[in-house]
Amino acid sequence: MKHFIATHTCFSEEARRAFIENTKAITHKEMIEGTKSETAKLLAHWMGKDEFFFCHWLAVSEEAIHEVLEAQGLADIIVTNANEMVRFVSASDLKDEPVGDPDDQ
Repeated sequence: MKHFIATHTCFSEEARRAFIENTKAITHKEMIEGTKSETAKLLAHWMGKDEFFFCHWLAVSEEAIHEVLEAQGLADIIVTNANEMVRFVSASDLKDEPVGDPDDQ
């Protein structure tokens, strides 16, 4: 699977509030475990006070992410732009190797 960073933008303030109302009581574990399929899974979620939020996905393709969102009914309230990130460096998975050139991967 590949790493993706997705920018999810709500269609309106009402859609943003609907998303928040539908997710505010679930646990972190429920959000992560409830947002996956065999071909895509949510790894991290960041949301502020703007109409957009970000997610880190592990997926076989961008389409696999869209399929998970559609299955949850989220495609009706958000538009998603997912970009593959070939360079992934994380403090939680430090490697003793060069980060490399993403254009060569």
